[in-house]
Amino acid sequence: MRHFLRLWAKMKRNRVILTGAQQLFPEEQISAGKFKRTKPHRARILLGIDEAEQGKGLTTDQVMTAYGCSRTMVYNVRSRFVKHGFDFALDGKPRPVNRKSKVDGRGQSQIIALRCSDPPDGESRWTLRLLSDKAIELGIVDDITPQGMDYILKKHQSNPGE
Repeated sequence: MRHFLRLWAKMKRNRVILTGAQQLFPEEQISAGKFKRTKPHRARILLGIDEAEQGKGLTTDQVMTAYGCSRTMVYNVRSRFVKHGFDFALDGKPRPVNRKSKVDGRGQSQIIALRCSDPPDGESRWTLRLLSDKAIELGIVDDITPQGMDYILKKHQSNPGE
């Protein structure tokens, strides 16, 4: 039993073994400069930790020093490859692009007019939380966070003191 446990501890559970096409694709893309920001790092990490016969088979520490990345990034790339595959390890999870704004132009102008008006009784000025609560109360928007309110106000410069 002891011998089995020692052998089991030495086995790597998250082994990265790339096929021939998977090894060539990142090298071609990196040399062509087609990748954007984090993709080249992920591709180099995958090529570094590849344990196939033609792969480099570097350890996590060797990859960290060779490519200037953190242990967490190496771990994440390795686990994404094992759990979800090659494409997911390179691309990461898909993120929404160009989400539609909750507030249209008319709503934004009403919020700015509200911001320029006098604050509620007992308050010296409008806070983002007060503005978001009042905009929901007036029916300008269905739901908005103070951060969303801050984004709207930063887009449109206003100076209520003038």
